Amino acid sequence: PQEGDDSGKKTVYRVALEKISKQVLPELDDAFAATVDESVKTVLELRLKIRELLEQEKSNARRTKTEAEILKVLVSKNEFLLPQIMVDYEIRNLLSRTEGIKTDNIDLEKLDVTPFREQLGGVASERVKASIIVDQIADQENLKVEKDDLAQWTTQMAEQTGLTEDQVRGYFSDQEKLAPVLMELRRKKVMEMLVGRTKVTLIEDEVAQPAETGKGKAKKPKAKKK
Repeated sequence: PQEGDDSGKKTVYRVALEKISKQVLPELDDAFAATVDESVKTVLELRLKIRELLEQEKSNARRTKTEAEILKVLVSKNEFLLPQIMVDYEIRNLLSRTEGIKTDNIDLEKLDVTPFREQLGGVASERVKASIIVDQIADQENLKVEKDDLAQWTTQMAEQTGLTEDQVRGYFSDQEKLAPVLMELRRKKVMEMLVGRTKVTLIEDEVAQPAETGKGKAKKPKAKKK
């Protein structure tokens, strides 16, 4: 106690232990598998689905790396200057997506990004250049977003958000909301075309065997383009 007549005196507390619990894991059987995922009925089906999800995740990661390498090469071979206002706009976009930075009560359009230019300016510039190059390729190749592309995207959005497809279409009936979607779908078509036309070999992380001298070192991940 810090206050009153008992201040500074020793105090004894008695605690009664009511119970001791032990976590018991459920048996890995078909019944448990069905509770984990309603689409499976057996443990085997659950394991196969988990394996499929892991393989898909790995495939997506490889695809992301491949696209990043292609864009990196395109930007390096097409140097051009950007207006600072475009770079600043992208810096604001990066800030809005950065975890740990609260922007709910901040008007990003009025935010002075000068303090962030040194840290984020390079990344923002590369992203803007890549977007401009991809859009130019889309124009040159006359790539357009077809009704089927938008319908497929609508279905995916409905599955991800739990909304109906009609609700998704209703929300994006506003052209201002739909425009960014069409832009991203168009850029996606460009990347699919570039990936199909480009051979990129990604070397996974591996550890080299030590040489006889004992000076072996771990290899760093590299990317080869052919």
